[in-house]
Amino acid sequence: PRPRARLPRLTLPRLRLRLPRLRLPRPRLPRLRLRRRRRGADVVAAEGASPSPPDETPDRLDAHLSPADRLAAEGRYAEAVRERLRDMIRELAARQVVPAQPGLTVVEVGSTAARNLPPTGPPVTAAGLIFSELWYAQRPASADHDRRMRELAAELHRALAAPQAVDPLDRARIVSGPTSLVPEQSAPGGRPADAREERP
Repeated sequence: PRPRARLPRLTLPRLRLRLPRLRLPRPRLPRLRLRRRRRGADVVAAEGASPSPPDETPDRLDAHLSPADRLAAEGRYAEAVRERLRDMIRELAARQVVPAQPGLTVVEVGSTAARNLPPTGPPVTAAGLIFSELWYAQRPASADHDRRMRELAAELHRALAAPQAVDPLDRARIVSGPTSLVPEQSAPGGRPADAREERP
């Protein structure tokens, strides 16, 4: 028999691929350090300290304003004048200079104040004239009217703060409390009947 032909074996070289190792950084969690609370002078002082007040906002600033100031800031000067006159009469009634009698006109309030405590007469009378000019004659109100009313209110406050006494006979007839604002009388073409103000 013929010998078989044997082909030589082809041996391929082995390919070894070495990939570089990727080293990723290990995530490190922050260390939590627990501090021991010390009952010392600093801790006691911190506990006794009052919290700091919050920042002032426009709403908080408006809360410090009086009703008359808020009305004046809104441009409602006639209502601001009325409210300032009410405040003046409340102060007079609280000091027992005028009675808390409903239905008194602004002229009667001024005359009563001038009789019981003369230094209070001029500012109250002037304030009543401004009120009647705006609410009785229905003239347009302006910032000047409100500014003048603030000046008269300050003048009245100074007169009441002065060491002056009310006549004891008049004091016996005076009861503290607010009074209503009513224009002196009606006139043709004046404010209708609903111009009478309710008690503040």
